[in-house]
Amino acid sequence: MDIDCNICINLNITEHEQNNSKDKPQHKCKFYNIKVIHRSNSQDHNSKIYPCSQCESDNYINFK
Repeated sequence: MDIDCNICINLNITEHEQNNSKDKPQHKCKFYNIKVIHRSNSQDHNSKIYPCSQCESDNYINFK
């Protein structure tokens, strides 16, 4: 499944919001209370944020 957490209501901060923030907080799933990641290297930074392992295990039932 091709899911981008940037559009999930459970993400604490989108990539766009993070880029405009001075503090640069980490992306975190508010439902599972876990950090979510880009899965890309620093040379090829992708704006897509991937679901955490718990969301994947639950078959994305809490992705909204």
